[in-house]
Amino acid sequence: MFYKFKIIFFILTFSLIGSAGFAADIYVDQTLSQNITDGKYSIDNRNSSGSDGDAYTTLQGAISAVQAGDTIYMRGGTYNEFLTMNGIESGTSSAWITLTSYPSEWAIIDGQHAASDHMFEYDGSTNLRYWKFERFEVTGGGVNTLSVKGTAFDLDAADHLIFRYMYIHDNLGTGQYVNGGINLRQEQTAGQNILIEYCYFKDNGATDNPNCSHINFFSDYVENPLNVTNRAARDNEVRYNLFEGSSESIHYKNMQYLCVDDHTGEDMSNKASGDKIHHNIFINQGLRPIFIAQDFIQIYNNIMIDTEGNNTQFMIQGISEDDREPFYATVYNNLIKNIKVGIYHDGNNGGTNDNSNYAIPSEHKGRPYFYFYNNIIENAGSEFNGRNDLNILFTYSSWTENDIDMSSVHVENNLFYGRSSTDEIIDVGDDTNDYSAVGYKSKGYSSVLYTSQDNGLHPAGESFKCVGSFLVDGTKTIEDGGIGGNHPYLSGITLPSYIGAVNPKDDAWVDGVLGLNAQEMKNASEDDPSWIEGGQSSDPGSLQPPSGLQISPN
Repeated sequence: MFYKFKIIFFILTFSLIGSAGFAADIYVDQTLSQNITDGKYSIDNRNSSGSDGDAYTTLQGAISAVQAGDTIYMRGGTYNEFLTMNGIESGTSSAWITLTSYPSEWAIIDGQHAASDHMFEYDGSTNLRYWKFERFEVTGGGVNTLSVKGTAFDLDAADHLIFRYMYIHDNLGTGQYVNGGINLRQEQTAGQNILIEYCYFKDNGATDNPNCSHINFFSDYVENPLNVTNRAARDNEVRYNLFEGSSESIHYKNMQYLCVDDHTGEDMSNKASGDKIHHNIFINQGLRPIFIAQDFIQIYNNIMIDTEGNNTQFMIQGISEDDREPFYATVYNNLIKNIKVGIYHDGNNGGTNDNSNYAIPSEHKGRPYFYFYNNIIENAGSEFNGRNDLNILFTYSSWTENDIDMSSVHVENNLFYGRSSTDEIIDVGDDTNDYSAVGYKSKGYSSVLYTSQDNGLHPAGESFKCVGSFLVDGTKTIEDGGIGGNHPYLSGITLPSYIGAVNPKDDAWVDGVLGLNAQEMKNASEDDPSWIEGGQSSDPGSLQPPSGLQISPN
């Protein structure tokens, strides 16, 4: 009976392995004179004297040979290749494909600015799914004259991807094409179920065009909300990354409709699918650190700093050709320094959009469902082009304060640092309705707003962290002045009771993000780092997207 059980177990196990395929380790080794495809590569000897698996002399060769569940290990060194992912195998939810540097080594993929091309390109001819890109460097896309193409990853109709411990820098391009670091563009669908974490993005794209960003969710020309929910960018997470330079860091090209019930904002069926952008640090973008156009977006615990006087803005916007403001944008516990904030609408006040046949009732009032809690806006600068520190449905067309339903706008427990209670800080509608903290509260628009011009917000020598005991009014401090309580519409999420991006009692993540560099990434393990807020994940090394990231139908 025992032997019969063993035979049945062996047959069952073999059938399961066979159905999933055999996961293999594949190596890329430029010291080889030819490919090794009989499994006899030796890791130690770097020749065909071993039994460690197949090995290829080029990265493209290994990528073209990969199967679901395989891991491609790049031996340390520089690879001067431009790579196509067209026709390449996808992984599965239980058998991801991984591309990574060999442990304790560092691979650099460098186009040397030798061609007007993307470093990794995928045309969307099928679906690229379940790939992990970990622990290597991508640079040198495009040419030094900033020609049309020049993106590290230009991927169409890709979903379920993980980018982890990546150093992506100096990939160049102009506004004639969407360029920069990671471009997730749409012919069938935009980027969906994408996780980007622990990466360092520096000086990708041009500095004067918003299409040239470190990360671009390019879902363009999908104006009709009823037709595009499954094509829009959704269920993505960008966390614990360092962004430096470039025109913009995170850009959404066109409006990503997830609320599809005309202009009422009552459709909550996709409320958990808004992207999550959190615990990132943005330094010195030429135009904007973040430009968002998505319903249900969640932006929290980020630090955005401009030290170069670029008149930058952090924007959540309804795009003019779509003629509709974003719904349920939730922005909380960010530190925004020398940067203005706005939720914008550039369309008209009523009528029909000919591009989408999406009728706007003439009696419609702007209803942005905007939640802005526990943020610090520090020294946003003087009024610029009619903009104050915070701008609510600011527009250059016919919107005024009377065109906005302010009952859906929630601005509470924010600190406007460097401002007095009577300084103009908030603009509502066009640039004729400017409010101080006192005036905004007297209109019934807010209950708690803090202003302070006292010194001492930051510890000595620090600009990213705040002193927990700093008084924001007579009794409340940074540590206890936050709104607290439940998220306005997502279950299981509690808003912090502190103000700003950093919990004064758990600030290690700031140093961790600022310390991201090639050497740190080279030595990183598959575990989540110990410095993330709350400490290392309970399931380190799983590298799976958070449970909220679900497969969207094609």
